Amino acid sequence: VRAIAHAPMRRALVTYALVSVVEYAAYFAVILVAFEAGGGAVAGLAAAAQLAPSVVVPLVIRSIDRRHVAPMRFALIWMIAGLVGGAVAVATGSLGLVIGSAAFRALSYSLARPIHLAVVPVHAEDTADVTAAMVVTGWIDAVGATLGPALTGVILGSLAPQAVFLGMAALSLIGLTSSPRTGEVVGTGPDRVHRSVFEVRGAKAMLAYKTSASALSGATDVVVVLVAIELLGLGDDGAGYLASLIGVGELVGALLLVSLLGRVRLRGALGAAAFGRGGFISVLGLVPQAFPLLALAGVFRPAHRVVQRLLLQRITPPDRYMRMYGVTEAFDSGGQALGAVLVPLLVFVFGVQPAIVITGALLPLTFVLLNRAFRDIDTRAVIPQEIIGTLRETPAFDGVPA
Repeated sequence: VRAIAHAPMRRALVTYALVSVVEYAAYFAVILVAFEAGGGAVAGLAAAAQLAPSVVVPLVIRSIDRRHVAPMRFALIWMIAGLVGGAVAVATGSLGLVIGSAAFRALSYSLARPIHLAVVPVHAEDTADVTAAMVVTGWIDAVGATLGPALTGVILGSLAPQAVFLGMAALSLIGLTSSPRTGEVVGTGPDRVHRSVFEVRGAKAMLAYKTSASALSGATDVVVVLVAIELLGLGDDGAGYLASLIGVGELVGALLLVSLLGRVRLRGALGAAAFGRGGFISVLGLVPQAFPLLALAGVFRPAHRVVQRLLLQRITPPDRYMRMYGVTEAFDSGGQALGAVLVPLLVFVFGVQPAIVITGALLPLTFVLLNRAFRDIDTRAVIPQEIIGTLRETPAFDGVPA
């Protein structure tokens, strides 16, 4: 209730919800189109093409800041153009145009997510509002992961692929009308943005872990297609429904967010999430018929995201808080791209099922290797108590209403 009590926050959350559903649907549709055109290797390439462009997010955000435009509306216009281009590309039958337009569109979501996380504290009245909005954001991520692929499956069951892109463009247009009309400006600070983030103690370990966790997310999208089509023979619409199982699990996992947010020590929760997410994927490689385990893997996703964000917030000085989101987004999508191309390589070397087992084992292994760093972060981390006031004093947010 707190998260939607204020009109600017409510509009920001509604806009982000529409953006989330649109991106999950379009992202998965592109993977399916690519798989039909060239198999798992091409699907991996399509996934990587949609994720890799976000490595330039910090630079693009700084450019937006200099031009003093409303960043979320800018991202939505970009997204609509990419979706319409995707529909045209599919209609022409050119796989290169499909992948190119998908990369163009995907950068808009890579901008929208850190922009949303950046403006949440500015629209909040106190830290409790921030917490409530972050919980709702976790719910939105879970709903998007569920509805997006499911919508793609439903549409592809009766219509041509370009209908997915045109339908999502219509939803994006609704998001454009609902987005806050104020001129929010999300700045990234001085040109030493990357170096200043890496200088934060514990940031390198967190970003390395973020890369591994994101790699599992990117790999999972390809794994779902492999299991549905190669191992179980369920077809395109079946792949969409299998992907939605992860989203169902996320909905259940999102119910646990409130209890996690109150914890002081988070290393144990991070480890449980790492082994839960990766372990169930590995089991799926051993027994493909156990595909309902995808829902259990999804249960750990919301808590996993929130714990990582909380740990990053705790180790990051308030004056570098917003820069961390932009750099983290780049590592997030870069890791997903890495995971998307890793799966086809593992399949080529070891075969489909061993590749899935190895893919699931990588995240728990990363946690074990970085466990000492996480213990240090957990021991010394201090939650910033004045972050809202500090953010409101930042010149980048002068145009944003309190």
